[in-house]
Amino acid sequence: MTANYLAGQHYYYDDVLSNDPISIGYPNRTNSTAEYRTTSVMYKYRLFDNQLFSIVPGAGAGVLTHTREYPYQEERKSYNRISSWSDLVFPVSLDINYKLSSRWQFGLTGGFLIHPDYPILALHAGPRLSIVLP
Repeated sequence: MTANYLAGQHYYYDDVLSNDPISIGYPNRTNSTAEYRTTSVMYKYRLFDNQLFSIVPGAGAGVLTHTREYPYQEERKSYNRISSWSDLVFPVSLDINYKLSSRWQFGLTGGFLIHPDYPILALHAGPRLSIVLP
C-alpha cells in the first residue's frame, strides 16, 4: 500500500471561459493557468523481484482537484476569475527499482490517472528513491 500526492501546473490560452479575449498575461502569450492536485492510495504488487531489480505495477483510487485561473471582465473592471472542481480518479503506475541496499531502492516511476469523464489525465514519469518498511 502507498499514499501518493501528485501536483502539476500548466499555462494555456483560454478562449472559452474568459470573456476578455485580448488579455495576454504571461510572456509565453497565454492568459490562464491550470493546477492539478491529486491525493490517492494505491495497492502495489511486486511482479518481478530478485537480488538487484524489481518491477512493481500499482493501481488505486484518489481525488483530483483541478483549479483554473483566467481573465474576466465586468463593466469597467478586469480581474482573474478562479474555477475549481474535484472528482474521483484512478491512478495506475509502474516502478522499476534497483536495490541500493536491503531497504533503499532507486529507480524510475511512471503512470497516469484514469478519470471517469476523460480517458487519461496527468501522465507522469521520473526518478524515484524509496525505502521499504518492514
